[in-house]
Amino acid sequence: AGQFHWSYPGSVIGMDTIVGRVLDAPGGNVIISSSSVTKHWTEVPRHVTLTPATASNPVGTSHGVTLTYTIDGSPAANAPVRIEITSGPHSGLEAVGFTTGAGQFHWSYPGSVIGMDTIVGRVLDAPGGNVIISSSSVTKHWTEAPRQVTVTPSHTSNVVDTSHTITLIYTVGGSPVANAPVRIEVIEGPHAGVFNQGSTNAQGQFQLTYTGTEIGTDTILGTVLDVPVIDSSPVTKRWVEVIPVGWPTFPINGVAIMAPWIALGAAVILGAGLLVLRRRRVCR
Repeated sequence: AGQFHWSYPGSVIGMDTIVGRVLDAPGGNVIISSSSVTKHWTEVPRHVTLTPATASNPVGTSHGVTLTYTIDGSPAANAPVRIEITSGPHSGLEAVGFTTGAGQFHWSYPGSVIGMDTIVGRVLDAPGGNVIISSSSVTKHWTEAPRQVTVTPSHTSNVVDTSHTITLIYTVGGSPVANAPVRIEVIEGPHAGVFNQGSTNAQGQFQLTYTGTEIGTDTILGTVLDVPVIDSSPVTKRWVEVIPVGWPTFPINGVAIMAPWIALGAAVILGAGLLVLRRRRVCR
């Protein structure tokens, strides 16, 4: 068919000019040459992405990003890569490594400061070498962790001259916070001004125990003194009279409450009944 075929690999971007020649003998003189043709070598399509594009979490948790690298649409394995935080409260943190068989590299880091991080993934020509291609930047918003302070029990009753214990529990992001400055105080009622101040234990707890000396209802508040200060919902403690032996009682919230007026009322009714009986006898 009077044809000759030749293939060669392209290793450098650019344009080749190619000419075909007919010789009078192998390695001999040129008899005739073809017109020149050209071959343009372009960059292999490379693509690097970083996901997720944006995310928001409270500080004290971790955030993970995944770099995916493909060449001509196929995963590129064992490629040296770097993920770095280019701006934000955690700027300067980075991770280096190699892509997996799926062309991916994953990195997680903990957030300790409120703010927004900007993160970029890069593919290198060698470990620690020059950047070949970079991803679009992604962002991570770090928000204040949910803080919660509770005081228990919420509502109880006891007789005076007994003691009552209140427990404060402080958590951030659902986890107990140790060594936090706290205060429990009776803010209203017959024992207003009674308080205890200190630091939470490893379980995020702190207690106040006090003895009720007066009848009435106390309102109690727990406060975490970190900045910003946070208060619990108020709870109440009802102090009732001591019950002498033999006095009638009735229950309120599971506590026997003295009812001298019941006894007095019963005595009045009984006395009135006896008086009526006596008068009837006199009339007869």
